Amino acid sequence: MQIMKKIADVRKAIFRLCVVAWSKLKTKEGIMAAMNEISMMVEAPERKTPYTMVIDIWARWIALRDEPHSGGDIHPQDSKDFMKAGEAAELMINDLPRVNWWAMRKSQGIATVWIFPNHSLLDAVAEAEEILTPKMRNHIATRRFFN
Repeated sequence: MQIMKKIADVRKAIFRLCVVAWSKLKTKEGIMAAMNEISMMVEAPERKTPYTMVIDIWARWIALRDEPHSGGDIHPQDSKDFMKAGEAAELMINDLPRVNWWAMRKSQGIATVWIFPNHSLLDAVAEAEEILTPKMRNHIATRRFFN
């Protein structure tokens, strides 16, 4: 859902650029002003939803899981609650249909290739969000993000 929102924001920005008076675009300053306005619209920080917070934790958990821990160095996020939330999200994602499972990994940079040419990545991610949100809201390790 977040990816689709970002695409909508970019489309709005492009439309707004097209609406800008052509007289402004004839000068270098006018072009720069229009481009600055678009970059501010597109790069505006978005408020994280509970779903995106859990998915970010899951992606970090995947990275930490694959890194060997050396000596007594403990990552600040390597806490009991963090690990439980990451593991719970992993179990929920593993229950998804294969297309959605792969889409989640691709959207977080865990998988590098989209192997479903007959499916849209954006649709698969949105579908996964619809499936995962109620599960995350009810799971003991992740529901605190939704309250």
